[in-house]
Amino acid sequence: MYALGVATAGSGRNGASFETHSKYIEIQYTVSGCDFLGWSDKSACNPDDGACDSEKDIEFFTDRPRWRLPIAESRFTIFFPQGAHAPLGADEFVHKVVVTVAVNWGGALKFAEYLIRCWMK
Repeated sequence: MYALGVATAGSGRNGASFETHSKYIEIQYTVSGCDFLGWSDKSACNPDDGACDSEKDIEFFTDRPRWRLPIAESRFTIFFPQGAHAPLGADEFVHKVVVTVAVNWGGALKFAEYLIRCWMK
């Protein structure tokens, strides 16, 4: 498991494309600003030829999200390998923390479930 801080201007609703990770679950927490994240089932997306890096465990797709979900400050999302997500769709500056958890880590799903239970309280 590792975390990465991201502080950047969003690429706008039409700028972000879908990506997936096959070995990791990704948890994105918005520290400030409001990100707009697109989501789709991976099987419904068209791969971007040559835009796959197995070492970095990332694959990109040519599709653009039809809709985006606003993720406000102090909110988080969890992305599993079956889903493609399009981050940083905001038109404004966003500061977020991305936590990456290996799927094969025995506690990965329990950790995700724990986060959801804490958030729902």
